[in-house]
Amino acid sequence: MRSEISEKVAVRVKVDRQMNFSLNTPSQILPHLKGQDHAEKLVQRFLKASQFEQERIIRKAPRLQMSPSLDEFHFPESKTHETKNLDLFSGTGSASKVVINSRGDLVDVDVEISLVKAVDKKGRFQFIIQEEDKVAFIVVCKVIPKFRGKGIFKKMAASIRDYCFEELGVNTISGNARPPRDENGKDWRRELVTYRNNFTTGEPVKLSRLHRLWLDQPFTVHGAIIGSDDAESFAILNPKHLKEFSEEDFKNWDENCPKQNKQNTFMELMKGSAA
Repeated sequence: MRSEISEKVAVRVKVDRQMNFSLNTPSQILPHLKGQDHAEKLVQRFLKASQFEQERIIRKAPRLQMSPSLDEFHFPESKTHETKNLDLFSGTGSASKVVINSRGDLVDVDVEISLVKAVDKKGRFQFIIQEEDKVAFIVVCKVIPKFRGKGIFKKMAASIRDYCFEELGVNTISGNARPPRDENGKDWRRELVTYRNNFTTGEPVKLSRLHRLWLDQPFTVHGAIIGSDDAESFAILNPKHLKEFSEEDFKNWDENCPKQNKQNTFMELMKGSAA
């Protein structure tokens, strides 16, 4: 009996391949529907759709969980407020995002996102921040070209931490280690270097020089530690909220995200404050 069933299954698989048949199920899109309005209507549409339409939905659904893609920025010419070291400009960014409409279809919509551009009063760097639910996203940041190679990056990273943690009061700063899109050509920031060895295989883990530079900053971990799927992501943790973690947590973060500057390790920075 078992052999007969196996033969029947083998025949069905062969026929399916010959007919280029594939079985699509709602489980393929469910992970992308968390927190989405009208998610149930999309599932209903999926179940009634043709195979061609189902595959279109499967390809587009992952974009529901992606951050809006910013196309252009709009900031006033004059600063709207300031801190001791930064001129601040409140503005917006025009972006596109995929949502589920009331009919259960995936559509692209234009959105306006509130942003703040911070400019160093000495003209050495600038960055743009999006704040949302106690998280600050670094939209873009850069050291002005004539100041590069002079140790300004660390000052910029410190300024981002001070502004986001002290002025905005966020818990986490999130970003990715990709150079600004308007800067092309050969770039040291994109060169791959060995970060550490894979704990299982022993093979070297390669990251870009820019990613390595970000991960070497104080209170910074790879984005994967806080659940990011972006391979080039990083997260900066607010030290005020780290006292609830244990020394074992700090050791684990330091092992996964080793620092070239040992003074920037979590064990060193949080010495005597572990729970």
